Amino acid sequence: MKKNSSFFRFIPLQLQLFILGILLAVPALLIIWYLYTTRRPSDELMAVFWFAYLLWSAGILFQMWRACHEPFYTLTNLVRSLHQGDYSQRLIQYPKWHAIGYLHEELNTLADVLQNNRIATIESVRRFQYLIDQLEIGVVAFDEQKKLTMINSHLSKYFGKHSSELNEKHISNLSLESLWECKSGRTLWLTFEQRTSRFLIHSSVFREDGKPHRLFLLTDVNAPLREEERFAWKRLIRVLGHELNNSLTPIISLTSSLKSRFQKLDLPEQQNESTMEALDVIRERALGMNRFVEDYSKLAKLPEPNRQISSLTEIARKLRQLMETNHFKVIEGPDCELHVDTDQITQLFINLIKNAEESVDPQNGEIMMTWRRESTDAVITVDDNGPGIEKLENLFVPFFSTKPGGSGIGLVLCRQIAEVNGGSIDIQNRDSGGCRATICLPIYSDK
Repeated sequence: MKKNSSFFRFIPLQLQLFILGILLAVPALLIIWYLYTTRRPSDELMAVFWFAYLLWSAGILFQMWRACHEPFYTLTNLVRSLHQGDYSQRLIQYPKWHAIGYLHEELNTLADVLQNNRIATIESVRRFQYLIDQLEIGVVAFDEQKKLTMINSHLSKYFGKHSSELNEKHISNLSLESLWECKSGRTLWLTFEQRTSRFLIHSSVFREDGKPHRLFLLTDVNAPLREEERFAWKRLIRVLGHELNNSLTPIISLTSSLKSRFQKLDLPEQQNESTMEALDVIRERALGMNRFVEDYSKLAKLPEPNRQISSLTEIARKLRQLMETNHFKVIEGPDCELHVDTDQITQLFINLIKNAEESVDPQNGEIMMTWRRESTDAVITVDDNGPGIEKLENLFVPFFSTKPGGSGIGLVLCRQIAEVNGGSIDIQNRDSGGCRATICLPIYSDK
């Protein structure tokens, strides 16, 4: 605030007006005294005097008006600043014995309190935003018009955008209309740009600036269910693998022994041929079953990842050297240092590229790998122009395969590798045809 430069700032307002009133009356009293004690002056001199007195009176009245109004203009400016949210302005206080000085002191104290409250509010909001950003569940809020007012980083990743890009968007533009009607405590399938999953929904209402808002908490229930499912499959595979191996190994050995013995016997040619053929069938089926069991044992034997710093660019270049196909191309994104088990992640990409290779046209097939950086994750996409996948809901179900002779563990193994390395994988059909596999992997951070 501008300082009042008037000398009278240090004099109480009542005394200021009293002094100015005396100054206004003194010239008139002097002229009256002069007229009574001396002869009458000329008319010209009296005209000059009255003109000078008129100017003097105008100046005194202006000072009186200023003394009465100027402090309140200063107060008005401060109140206007407080109303507009500017709490940095302060008044140059009048002395304590000045009546307005007490008002200045109270207003300055009020400005200090409001400024401290605003700082505390901003800090609280930032702490709250930081806390919800650390949550491993989705947090989103909408106002009465169903426009998004808050979203945390965990959920914004599902949209593939920063939270600031989603603010003020209508719920229909986010494809979350079903969320608004969902009752608290229910589960709901939701499809995002980066993920499709089942979520447990909890909702509540809060008020901000006097207006109601709806808050939703989205907990992905597929992840813990998949973890339990994976442990169940591991236990089942261990038991079945052990029992089947105990049975298949003797069968394979016995068929080889029987075949050797029958070859030494002098049997009719037709009978010998049919016996050899039957033994070959038994042996081949036993070997096939043994390979089948060994393939599934990989799910139960996946070792804990040896996570280290790995360059995503280098992994992509090695993949181009390893894959013996002209369909596979890489569009390099920003170099990212991943914190993963390099061997396991390389195997994940090999499985995905081989799957894509089997689905694309041998002549015009195209498999494209690229990536981008989103916050603390690298988001890698592997696109192909094949026919797409008919039943996406069975994609990660063990033992399920649409390919002749397929074991049904390739994609299950890919998801398990991604998740044990702190990432995720999702596969969807593209609108333009073909499939897109989206893999999120953690970027190394030394913090």
